[in-house]
Amino acid sequence: MTAREIYDLLKLNEGSKRVLIVEDDAHFARGLHELLVSHGHEVTWFVGLESLEDSLLTGWTVKEEFQEVDLSAIEVVFQDHYFPSRSTSLADGTLATRAIRQAHPGIRVFGMSSVGSANASMSQAGAVGSMRKALLGVTLGI
Repeated sequence: MTAREIYDLLKLNEGSKRVLIVEDDAHFARGLHELLVSHGHEVTWFVGLESLEDSLLTGWTVKEEFQEVDLSAIEVVFQDHYFPSRSTSLADGTLATRAIRQAHPGIRVFGMSSVGSANASMSQAGAVGSMRKALLGVTLGI
């Protein structure tokens, strides 16, 4: 998959989008965050997830501060599979993808893990696409 195909799949080339990154690898997430912001997108970054109630997803930031995001305002999620979580219902990327898509089916989730089977699992849970994290980084130039 090329960068253009990823952007088309996630509709990131159709104007500014509200994007959520769930990723505990600070180097990778910072690069993805900077890339998306440079293309005009509004980006929230969680290193871990706490809870999902109704439409409110609570996570914590790289500064270890809790933050809520209303999923009805999110259009795209870049979802890691392995990340810190204090919730059994959001314990990994597969469960988080399923919960996010159940709460808001229109959200386009893109799975990104270093483990191929984890990406396949997120795709089965409703991610519109997935890619090994290292390859995604090279493909997007981060």
